[in-house]
Amino acid sequence: MRVCCYSLPLLGCAFGWCVTRVVLGRPSPRYEDAGSYLSLLLFMSVVWVIATETSGVLRLEDLIRERVGMRQALRAWFTTCALVVGALFFARQTHAPRLLVGSSAVGLLGGTLALRAILRFVLIEAKKWTQQPDRLLIIGTDAVACRAADRLRHAAIYDCRIVGYVQMPGQEIEVRDAPVYQLGHLDRLPRGIDDIIIALPPHLSGQISDLRRQLESLCRPIRAILDLGNVELNDRMFQFGGLHMIDLAATPAETPAYNLFKRAFDLVFASLAIVLTSPLLLACAITVRLTSPGPVLFRQDRVGLNGQIFSMYKFRTMQVAERSESDVIWTVPHDPRCTSVGRILRKTSLDELPQFFNVLQGNMSIVGPRPERPHFVKQFSAEYERYSRRHLLKAGITGWAQVNGCRGDTSIGKRIEYDLVYLYNWSFWFDLRIIFQTFWITIFGRNAY
Repeated sequence: MRVCCYSLPLLGCAFGWCVTRVVLGRPSPRYEDAGSYLSLLLFMSVVWVIATETSGVLRLEDLIRERVGMRQALRAWFTTCALVVGALFFARQTHAPRLLVGSSAVGLLGGTLALRAILRFVLIEAKKWTQQPDRLLIIGTDAVACRAADRLRHAAIYDCRIVGYVQMPGQEIEVRDAPVYQLGHLDRLPRGIDDIIIALPPHLSGQISDLRRQLESLCRPIRAILDLGNVELNDRMFQFGGLHMIDLAATPAETPAYNLFKRAFDLVFASLAIVLTSPLLLACAITVRLTSPGPVLFRQDRVGLNGQIFSMYKFRTMQVAERSESDVIWTVPHDPRCTSVGRILRKTSLDELPQFFNVLQGNMSIVGPRPERPHFVKQFSAEYERYSRRHLLKAGITGWAQVNGCRGDTSIGKRIEYDLVYLYNWSFWFDLRIIFQTFWITIFGRNAY
């Protein structure tokens, strides 16, 4: 499946070649242009491989789920096309015809959809024609075992039947769909077991080693379900230094897509924003300087990625005050400290334009949780259990919480919920959606002051 998926850029370029050469009768490229075409194919292939892996296109269980799998495939395709077009623009590749690039993108999309359809058909038919479902014996009888059995039975690409449960000493019995056996009477288990699944709660996980020795006499594969209670788990498990580890707080900030694609997008977007708004930046700076005494820019410590403190830039919108005062006082509607020009800048969000320089420095991103002052971070971390998780991503000029109305003096709990939704569902497409919504919020938003 991976070989077929990774070969799709070659199929897309072949389709583009056929469209430009055979259908439209375009001439063959000159010898000196062949290197440009090969470079385009190589770059598209590398980006496609990274995009498919980070988007989860090759996850078997997601492949069978139509909406989720289709969304992941389209996300990988859009990311690849956007980066290829961006690279061609900045490299000024004049030897790559627009028709070839466009038709190659269409070919890549068509190949992706066709491959998904073929693989889904194969998986569905394979499950239909399975002669006999796997017969599972589950070790455990409480809620953990009940939940494990339910998910195994409803797995999209797996067909199984629960033939029995084994009760651990003192364990509650919450299962009802199969016979329950005692651990000390393994000789009474039914015949024909294919797999043994250990599904125990966290406080019984220390018994897995002894339990495995007892079950080895059954001569069947033994697998254990990892359950850490209410801890939210990432699906990344790895081995390092001879130790088996699982990510408990893994974030998109550790992925190539976040570090490479998002950073490249931030640099391009921030540079263009500064160039396009330079007259506005100059006008705001002059207005602030002439209408009130004090510096043009206001620098304030904020908490960013991994709890690191950085200086965030804004146009000064208030009267100059001691730093000890501005760092601990919350801004309120009709704040008397605001200048007349400052109210306009805050209302239109023009005071945040200098933060594009923070993006260039790498302290912030275009999209991410809004950074807060260290004083309030300490306060909110003590009041809200999951508040610090928002610092697992780089702080942003705009974010999912802001486009959903959580600006200014709004509920901190609501902000955390939206920030965590962004944390667990980050994608390049999600960032673009937030950026487009931000333009609307900037014009019609009512919570900025």
